[in-house]
This record gives sequence, structure tokens and C-alpha cells, in this order.
Amino acid sequence: MEKGFIENDKETKRVVFIDIAKGMAILLMIVGHVIKYGLLRRIIFSFHMPLFIIISGLCYKEKSIKEEIKNSITKLLIPTFAVIFLLFIINGLHNEGIVNIFIEYIKEISAGISHVSKIKYNIAGTDVLWFIYLLVGIRIIFRINKKIAKDNEICLLTIIILETYIGYILGLEGYWLPWSLDITFVSIVFYYVGYILKKYNLHEEILSNNKILILIFIIWILGIKYNWIELAIRRYPHGCFSLITAISGSLIVLKISKIIEKRFHMCSKILAFCGEHSLYILFGHRIAINFINYKLPNKGLLDYRVLAFFNFFFSMLFALIILCIREIKKKLKKIRVQRK
Repeated sequence: MEKGFIENDKETKRVVFIDIAKGMAILLMIVGHVIKYGLLRRIIFSFHMPLFIIISGLCYKEKSIKEEIKNSITKLLIPTFAVIFLLFIINGLHNEGIVNIFIEYIKEISAGISHVSKIKYNIAGTDVLWFIYLLVGIRIIFRINKKIAKDNEICLLTIIILETYIGYILGLEGYWLPWSLDITFVSIVFYYVGYILKKYNLHEEILSNNKILILIFIIWILGIKYNWIELAIRRYPHGCFSLITAISGSLIVLKISKIIEKRFHMCSKILAFCGEHSLYILFGHRIAINFINYKLPNKGLLDYRVLAFFNFFFSMLFALIILCIREIKKKLKKIRVQRK
């Protein structure tokens, strides 16, 4: 079972270059949160969240809406709620008014708000964990779309375009919804791209065609300067051109991941590990944020490096702790089975 943002069935063989791409994206996400401005931030934000969504679409498997909801709750939402509850224990138990603090955390879990704009919420945001809510919403809504379209691709595409436009208008006007539903509508086009790439095996054709890749690379480079996207704050500067930039950047990173898999074995193993356990690294990053305020003004390159190092350290440490706990549970279960 894949332990990152994408879950596969037990019999499904892992795709290494996909894990590498996820590993690159999750590590660059940490760097992007540390850096407040500049070219590197624009490059990272031009693709890193859309890439996760496209990969999720690439790993699409047909299942019922009920199954998708069940999987999303057990594999994504419950672990996310557990991390938020852990933060409550860290921050709340030593304070007075513990009941009120607990209620606020319940509100935070329920609302799943990333940022607040025209719609005023008296609820704390989930910070980087907003993306989990987003991904859950995308998966469920896409299943609903497919059921409505009844496997008619033109109908499905029409629904996706309409939803993307609605989400774009809501974000543009400042009506930012709980569970980032407005971003869900915008971002479902990325999931659809991954789904189409897999269905027609287009990703293999594109990633093996150098002429097409050069064109995609040029589109991405131009987009980094003018159209880079930032989903959390609903930044889509030129509408569909921003989406095209994100898709182009994601495809280039997938190609880079294939090159790393073939030529750089040690780097491949490290990044694949990070990609396989990207969900745990995200949780670690959220806990690190609790202790390290990356929103403080950056004074120079040294500050970036120090903040990035501590975020990497805490994120990876948390991921390793979770993996150790999982292995201990497996061994204890095996011992209990043997005794019976």
C-alpha cells in the first residue's frame, strides 16, 4: 500500500519515477514555504501542488463513490485529524480553558480552511494540511462527475471545464470556501489531465518525445515569469494560461524523474522514499511549523538555509517515527498470530 498522497492496491507494483516526482515535490514544498519571494519560489509554486494532483489522476482506479469516500476517510482524513489532535495536545494541554481550545480544534478539523477572505470565519486554518482536504474533495467530486457523465468523455470534459470556471470565479471574487472547495473545482482539471494521460497512455508518448518536451519546457519557462500559480491564495494570474503552465511544469518534472531513475540510483532511492512517504513528511512539516515560524521576515540566504534544514529535519524525523511505529505494530501482530 502506498503511504503517500496516492494509494494503490496491494498487488499494484510501485512506479519508481512517480515516487521520485512526489519526493521532489514534497521536499520543494518545504523550501517554497521557507522562501517568501524570488525566482526559486516562482519555479516551485508553478508546479508542485498541481503535480501531486496530476499524479493522483495518473494513479486513478475505477471505484464507487462509496469506496472513494471510505478510502479517503481511512487513508487521508483520519491521519490528518490525528495530527491536528496531536497539535492540540502540544499546544493546548498546558493552557487554561482547555475545553474552549478543544472546541476550536474540532472546528478546525471540521472546516478544513486554508485561508480566509471575503467570507469571514471565526475558525483557525489548517495551514499546510489544507491540501489533504483539497485532494479528498477532488477525488470524490471526480467520481461523482464520472457517474453523471456515464462514461461519456465529452460530457465529462464539459463538466470539468464548467467546474473549473466556477472555482476560478469564486477564488477571483474572494469567496474562499471551507475544505477549499473553490480550489477543488479549479484543480479538478489537473486530476482530469492525469486521468486522460493514463487512460490513453499519453504520458509515455509525451515523455519519450523530445520535440514535444522542448515545446512544453518553453511554455513552462514563459509561464514561470508571467503565469505561476499559487493555489492556497487563489493566485491564477492569467486564468487558463496559469493552469497550462502548471501542467507543463508537472510534465517536465515527471521527465526529470524518469532521468533520475535511470541515471542517479542513490538520488533515486532517496527521492523515491520521500515520495512513498510524502504524507508523513507533510505531517512532519506541519508539526515543524508549530515550532518554527517560517513566516518571519527572511533576512538573507542563511535564514533560508537554516529554516529549510530544520523543516527537513523535523519532517523526516516524524516520517521515520511513524514508519518505526508501523513496523513495531506489524511485528506485534505477527507475534500474536504465531502464538494463536
